[in-house]
Amino acid sequence: MPVAPLGRPPRLVLRFALYTGAVLLAAGLAILWTVNHEVASRAQQTVETQARLFAEQNLRRQLLTSDFTKPVRGTRRAAPRRPSSDGAS
Repeated sequence: MPVAPLGRPPRLVLRFALYTGAVLLAAGLAILWTVNHEVASRAQQTVETQARLFAEQNLRRQLLTSDFTKPVRGTRRAAPRRPSSDGAS
């Protein structure tokens, strides 16, 4: 690297180094934001998929059409609604 008078590097080299650093910093921040956005988006999709699968697998066989058309009474209302750990109703 050429040395200017008084033992300092030329201004152009310093300016180039500063601009290069600023561009690299901006690129790094843009990449970080993009990756963070993608991770959050995929996590949301995973949660939605798992919730849908849970509802389809466990609630479909426990709910009846009549549960949504009129108030639930009697033995149907007294029945426990917790899904079991073995997947059986």
